[in-house]
Amino acid sequence: MWNIQSVSLILLSIIYIPIISCYKNDYHREKSRQTHYTVENIIKIKCFQCNQPYDCMTGLCWGDICVKSQVNAGYVSKGCENFTTSVGLYEPHLKQKQYCREEEVLGAPTINCFCRDQDFCNSTSSNFSIILIILLLLLISIRL
Repeated sequence: MWNIQSVSLILLSIIYIPIISCYKNDYHREKSRQTHYTVENIIKIKCFQCNQPYDCMTGLCWGDICVKSQVNAGYVSKGCENFTTSVGLYEPHLKQKQYCREEEVLGAPTINCFCRDQDFCNSTSSNFSIILIILLLLLISIRL
């Protein structure tokens, strides 16, 4: 009989592993194509700008890239960033697809996502939500 831990691990591996492999392959393959971007030829996009203890889709800003940060799988901050003349620092964010990375900020686990594929691309992603739900189920099942 299947228990919740087995199901959670299977679902996690089905969703999480392809996402990681796509990121690794796409980042290195597309890195060489990013060198033609300069600060002058990047069109500004519209992004949500808000800070809430839960997901938010309010506020507006214009920038080179949209940003979404989630702290401790709860607090959400969204906004815009603009490139500087040292564009090399932002190379990973020049991709057209969403790019996320996990970091520890002031001791708290944080997921920072960057995108510029469309206006308001820093809204809630269904894949992002599914991954968080699966991780939550996994943590609950481990504690039981």
